[in-house]
Amino acid sequence: SVMPTFVSLSWRQSLKDESVWMRIGSTIQRRLNIPVLLHLTCHRPKHEIIKILNEARRNNIRNILALRGAGSRRGTVELRWAFELVQLIRREHGDYFCIAVAGYPEVHLDCWNSSLLPPSEQSRLLDLKRLKEKVDSGADLVFSQFCFDSDIFAKFQQNCEDMGINVPVVPSYLPPQTWNSFTKFTKSLNSSLPEETKAELEKLKDNDEM
Repeated sequence: SVMPTFVSLSWRQSLKDESVWMRIGSTIQRRLNIPVLLHLTCHRPKHEIIKILNEARRNNIRNILALRGAGSRRGTVELRWAFELVQLIRREHGDYFCIAVAGYPEVHLDCWNSSLLPPSEQSRLLDLKRLKEKVDSGADLVFSQFCFDSDIFAKFQQNCEDMGINVPVVPSYLPPQTWNSFTKFTKSLNSSLPEETKAELEKLKDNDEM
């Protein structure tokens, strides 16, 4: 039988009590013997993030995806950037956790000059510098934002190497579930979809069972 290498457990900012989230992760590891990758964002106060990390360690969860998260854009949080979260994890727990961070083959939207125009080379460079800052802060690997064009991803990997980012860069892919949800998601990220792939998916857009 085919088993996943790990299970990625997204953090829901609506959750006020992380114990539910932690219980799900620890149950997956204990009963299925599959490592869990916990998503952790900067949207909570620092002391609460430290508490979550301590709880993860008590539950033998060793993998963290450190993200900025939408909530960190507000002025009420102590951590504003993902690299600060990486630094906090390393400061509190040393090398106990394997830390992954996010990379953006088509450039994070915050770095785009305009959502209506392709990102400039200046935008790409800024985004790569931010990624390198996360890696230099102690990240072990990079998971890409969802990317559906292999040429774009290959170029991103090369750009990372040229920038001196010397950790594994792992591609992420989202299997389509329904045509409407897939197109809505890719549009929200300004993700490129190769014409051949788009044409094949359009054939199935009215048949969600496929």
